[in-house]
Amino acid sequence: MEGESHQEYLYKLLSAELKNREQGRVAKPINNAGFYSIKTFEGFRFDEITLPSDLTPESLKSLNFVREKKILSCTAEQEPVKPCFQLHWA
Repeated sequence: MEGESHQEYLYKLLSAELKNREQGRVAKPINNAGFYSIKTFEGFRFDEITLPSDLTPESLKSLNFVREKKILSCTAEQEPVKPCFQLHWA
């Protein structure tokens, strides 16, 4: 953030802080309300989960198991370093 003078810099800095606080005032109650948020596979790491042998990441993304009326459940086991997630057919 730059300004031509100390006053302009301070004005921009304080304006940005007020904008940030206003966004927080709006976002916090929405987050606390527990509304659903849109989830995507972008950035999802399939190397951190165990899939059933007949389920690939591509078939999971296509939701074919829903059309086939299969139930997919997820379990998590806490390891010393990170949680281990396992998907399996129920």
